[in-house]
Amino acid sequence: MFQFSNFVKSSNFYKSMALLSLSLMSASSHAQGVSFDVAGVTITTVGVHGATPYFRIQEPLAAQCAYLLIYIPSDKKSMYAQVLAAKLAGRKLSRVNYTLTNGPNSECHAVVVEME
Repeated sequence: MFQFSNFVKSSNFYKSMALLSLSLMSASSHAQGVSFDVAGVTITTVGVHGATPYFRIQEPLAAQCAYLLIYIPSDKKSMYAQVLAAKLAGRKLSRVNYTLTNGPNSECHAVVVEME
């Protein structure tokens, strides 16, 4: 018991706790990704890779998405239906919000899709 209290009093304990806290904060902020919004965009390509649908837009993306694709989570079938409807009708998407998941040149995932 005496050794543990000496360890807590030493600076090594506080350094370890600070490092652990910073690691946890870094991991949580890294996992969330960075969010981007674009408006009035034209869909050029629609496809599916494995079980995950994706689309491309004509206008330049604000983020460096891998292969210039915006993936739609496979559990968001209604979002994919809306993208398909816009593409087939020749309509623009009035708003797309997407996240860059893991830094430049990583996957982008759609969060919000609105059709004109």
